[in-house]
This record gives sequence, structure tokens and C-alpha cells, in this order.
Amino acid sequence: MIKHSTTWLLCAVFLLTGATVAFGQEWKTYTNSSQINDLVYNDSEVWAGTGGGVLRFYPDGSNVIKYTNSEGLGDNIITCVVEGGGYIWAGSDSGKLSRFDPETSEWRIFVLTDRDGSSICINDIKQSGDFLWIATEIGISKFDMFRNGGEVKETYRRLGDISVEMPVLSIDITNLIGDRVIATTADGIAIADLNDEFLQDPTHWSTITEDNSTDFPDENLTAATYVGMNVIELIVGTESGLYSVIYYISGDISFDLIAAEGDTINDIRIVDSTAVITANHAIYSYDIVNSPTVIATPSDDVIFRTTINVDDEWIIGTDAEGVQLGLTGENEVLVTGPPSNSIIDIDSDSHGNIWICTRMDYAAQYDSDSWTVWELPFSEGGQWGIEVDINDDVWVATWQNGAVKIDGETVTEYGPDNSSIQGVEANINYAVLRDLHEDDNGIIWCPSYLGYPNRSVSFCDPATDTWDYYSTDEGFDQNDIQAIHVVDGILWTGYLNSGVFRTEIGSNPFDHTGITSTQYTTSDFLPSDDIPVIFSDIIGTVWIGTNAGLAYYDEGIDRFIQVELPTGSGPQINALEADPRNNLWIGTSNSLVLMKADGSGFEVFTTANSRIAGNEVTSLHFDEDEFLWVGTSSGLSRLDYNLGNLVEDIEKVAAFPNPFVMPDYDNVFFTYDGVADVNIYNLAGELIRETNTSIGWNGENAAGEIVASGMYLFHIRTDDGKSHTGKIAVIRK
Repeated sequence: MIKHSTTWLLCAVFLLTGATVAFGQEWKTYTNSSQINDLVYNDSEVWAGTGGGVLRFYPDGSNVIKYTNSEGLGDNIITCVVEGGGYIWAGSDSGKLSRFDPETSEWRIFVLTDRDGSSICINDIKQSGDFLWIATEIGISKFDMFRNGGEVKETYRRLGDISVEMPVLSIDITNLIGDRVIATTADGIAIADLNDEFLQDPTHWSTITEDNSTDFPDENLTAATYVGMNVIELIVGTESGLYSVIYYISGDISFDLIAAEGDTINDIRIVDSTAVITANHAIYSYDIVNSPTVIATPSDDVIFRTTINVDDEWIIGTDAEGVQLGLTGENEVLVTGPPSNSIIDIDSDSHGNIWICTRMDYAAQYDSDSWTVWELPFSEGGQWGIEVDINDDVWVATWQNGAVKIDGETVTEYGPDNSSIQGVEANINYAVLRDLHEDDNGIIWCPSYLGYPNRSVSFCDPATDTWDYYSTDEGFDQNDIQAIHVVDGILWTGYLNSGVFRTEIGSNPFDHTGITSTQYTTSDFLPSDDIPVIFSDIIGTVWIGTNAGLAYYDEGIDRFIQVELPTGSGPQINALEADPRNNLWIGTSNSLVLMKADGSGFEVFTTANSRIAGNEVTSLHFDEDEFLWVGTSSGLSRLDYNLGNLVEDIEKVAAFPNPFVMPDYDNVFFTYDGVADVNIYNLAGELIRETNTSIGWNGENAAGEIVASGMYLFHIRTDDGKSHTGKIAVIRK
């Protein structure tokens, strides 16, 4: 079976018992699961490994249960599923092997790692006896399901004459010619005795490659297995068709094309001595007595990936249309989720609905129960940003169609004909927007990337549908804008190669008088002149995310101060957001970073230590319920670190949790919707600790010692002189 994408030492396997998170941090993952990579039937249920988790359902498509990493699955991109030892096993491209126990309904995670500690992509899995045979990007790992709770027994990196650590794309186990394991790589096939105890010796593998056969396929191999009863035949799937391998008495080997010429073979399975071959554009049945027969073809634009047969009913996994029940495609397994896992931007409307845009084709609304999807006009470069305006209309930045507005069921494209947005010089109607921004006055700002003639910035007042623009007359001499932000009468624009412009536009952007601009580059201590994101926090500090790190603008010295992120995070900055306590959340190309408002440090979130959907963070948004929505290239996450109901009235601020039980909780927080100083006192009135609402209190005194159990007082005070005193009960176990 084709999937996304050993030496004399074993691979390591580590057991993960689940990511630990601080109090109040609960993750929920939302994925699209329409790409079906594998199917398995077990105990009256079908399990599907998808590009967005694992699906579990009855063969008629009912009783669908979806598992993602927020439900305990090791990863969301599942390449293969198999039953073994009474468990369901799911392999992933991140090297995480997830085991589901039907008796406890819990997942247990193992991680396959190479000798240098890096994870190993799992491409396919087959089961035999007590072992899983795992096809990986470096060879084959033989995994004992029961020894020490589950461990890798051996890893085979050299399979006969095939190159060392050649990725094994699929694996099969057969007893048609004795117990055999068959490994398929792009460059050849390796076959060995399943019971051979010396498979780490490459000479114990026989191989079929271009060097020892004739008519070897020009395209990569994808899958192979034996088929037949009285007569046995080796069949091989490739990226250009299905082949039969012919063995001659002389010892020569040749390949013969027998079906699916020019089509990619994705899966081969044996059903009652007959091979079922799934190609992109057809499913074939082959018993070697008769020529391969087409049993199903997909409807337009549908690609088949894998097929199983349950009680003489066909269940088909497709590349982008989910699970199809039956050969006709009339029925499918219905699963809710976003239209794609490539989340580009996030916003919310006045009703609390979440809006997203994906890289290609779609915008979608989530109402806490279901998803509604809008298919947008085709844009060659996809979507780049989303904003909800004061009318609850939704604006999408596109690479071709300018700004697209969704007003109920109406979709409107804004370009040269009906707005001030201009396209590129070669085609004035080809308008590219790489960002959108709604300012505090409800104005929608649209930066025209390469807008001609130097009409770089357009803006619209949705209340009156009035458009205007800035060009070279206002000092916009560069037109490679990719980020835009307005705060306190200042327009900030970020460029691909020209750094940042700070333009004073005043309170009325439609008044063009007195507009002045200043350019800042690496000479002004920006980390880079490539600026993908600009953001201002609660107190108005302007933050600049670059492809080489983070900086903020210091108005007093009129230059930028660079911020050193934790080792391993970034340097590419994709998104910035501030929470109600003005902690800064930073989306990077490989992690989510929390920078605490008081400067006390960072916290880093990845798939290794949390249940975030993916490591590449593309967008961030806080909704009205104080949930942080995190867009990634692998799906959408919601982080609930709600610290009780936040209040604006200082007199209603409480400590949470209360009582503060240590070590059950690692921090107590204060439910003020903003930033304020907090002092902790004992009942004798002695000052125990100074802190603030951004970081809370960890139960330590000023010397770093854990305080004794008892009653304590907190005194919170704001910058405008308001204050409040409350109680905290501390219990030490």
C-alpha cells in the first residue's frame, strides 16, 4: 500500500503516556478527515486512517466516532491502521504508533525514533502473530506487541541489494509460498522468510530490482503481493500501472504490464484468493486465471486510495472525498470538520461563530456544533487572510480575485471595477492581497501586493461602502506589501523586501492631508526586511514578526528591540495575538510560543508536549469566550485556558482555583479582564509575594519557598487606582 512517504542497531521506541499541560489548558482539535489513507475491518466496525485522525463506524456508515490528538491519538496524519493483539494500531508520518484498547477506550502512544533521536515516518503496518511489521522511511521495524508492554525487537535497514535505509512504502505478509514478508520500495522489492531469525543480515533477503530483471517499470513501485491458489503469481503496483512478475526456468525475471496503464496503484489486498487493486481511477479484481477486471470507477475528480470488502459490500477510501459506501458512490460516511487542514487565518463574528479560510478554495463558519462551508471563486494563489466586519460580513484576501466578501449567501469580488483595489501591472484585474485588517473604527484595510500603478493600500468603510486608497502621493513607493495594521492613527505596512513603513494617517484615513511616512529596516534593528505579520497588543505596543525573528517598536528611541525566542522556536513568525492579560502568543513555523507579559519567560507548545494540531502555526485568534484558536497546517486547535469568568469590575475579581490545592494545581489566577498588580499577604498582614494578573501566584513566597497551608489575602490594584481584596485558601497535600 502506498503511503505518504535496518542496520545492525535497533530503532528506539518511546512510550508516551500523554502530554501534560498546566491547569486550565485543555486542547480541542478540529480536522478535515476526507483523505482516507487506510481501512481495516474489526469486530463489526470499520476503522479508517485519515489525514485528520482516525474514524470508527459501522459498515453502513452509522455511529461515526472520530479520534484526533485531543482524544488521545498520537498524531492526526494517520498513514495506516491495522488490527493486532486485540488492539487497533495506527501509524503516523510523525513516527507515533497509537494503540487503541477497545476494553478501556484509551489510546497508548509509542514513538519510533532513529539512532539520533529523530522520529521515523511510518508508511504501512502488517500483523503476524505477536508482531507488527512496520514499514518506515528507513526500512522495516519488527515490533513486539506484548514484550514490556510493546517494543521494537529489530530494525532492518538493509534489505538485500536495495540501498541502505531506502524507505519502505508498503509491506505485506503472505503464506501462499510459505510465510513471507514482502517489502516494496520505490526502487525494488525485497522478500524474506517471515520466521528467519537473521533478517538483519542483508543476504537473507532476496530482491527484485532493475539490475536483476528485464522490462523493469520506469516509474516508482508502490505495492506488491502474491496472489493465486494452485498457481501463485507476484503482482506489483507502480505509479504507471499494475505488473505481473514472470520467473523463467533460466532464473531470469521480467515484468509484464497487465492493467491500469498510466495510472497509480495505491493499494493491493487479497480477498478470498483474489487480488483487489485500488488505482487512482479504478478498482480492479484479479484472480490470475482471468485478466484484471474493472469493478468500479470514480465519479469526476474523485481519486480512489484504498478498498475493503465487508460481507460482500465494498467500502472505498478516497483521496479527498472521504469514505464511499458501495461501488456507485451514492452513499458516504458523513463526518463534520473544516474543509481543509491547511488553516490560513481565523476570526469570529458578533454571534461567537468562528470563521476560517483555508489556503485553497474555502471559507468556513463553525457555530460550536457544525461547519458551514463556502466555496470561493478560484484563486490561483489561494486565500491569505480573513476578517469579519462591523456588519458581520466576512472578507477574504485572495491571490487573484482581490477582496472577496461573504454577505449571507452572496459572494462579492472587489477589484478594479467596483473598488479602489488594483491588480498587477501585467493584468489590472489580477489583484493580489496577502493580508486584511479591520481597525478599531471598523475600516477594512486591503494591501494590494504589486498593485499598479503603486496603488499599494486600499481601504473601505463597510458602514457606507466607501472606498479610498493610498499611493505614491502618500509616500508608498514600494508595492510588495504583505502585512498591514492600524493602531492609534498609525498605519503600519510590512513588505517582502523593504522592511516596515510607519505612516501617520490620523483619525480619519479618508483625509489625505498631513500624511507622513517613515521606513524602518534592519538598520533600525529589525531582524529582517521580510515582514509577514504586524500586530499591536492591549497597551498599543507594535510587534513585528519577520522571517528571522520577532521585534517590537520602542517609540522613545524610534527603533526596534529584538526579542530572542526560546531555542528551537522560529525564527519564522507567522502569527501574533495577545490575551486579556496582554501575554503575547507567537505562532512560528515550528511551534506556538507564549511570552508572559511581565517578562518572566516563555512557554513553548508543540505536538511533542501538548495536543496542538500541528507544529506549523499559521494564525491565532482569541474569541469572546477567551478561547485561543490556533490555525496550523495540520488542522485547527482550540486552547481553553479560561481562568474562570473574567470580569472588568475590580470588585468582582476572585482567585481561581480556590481552594488552591498543591500539587494538584500549579498556579492560582485572578479573574480580572486586564493587567493589574497583585500582592499576596498572610492574615497577619505580612507581604508574601508581589505578582500580577498576567502570571498569577504559584504558592511561593518572595524567597521561592512554598507557603504553608492556610488562609491568605490578595490585594489587586489597577493603574487608575481602583483596588480590591479577597481571600485564597491554600491546601498543601
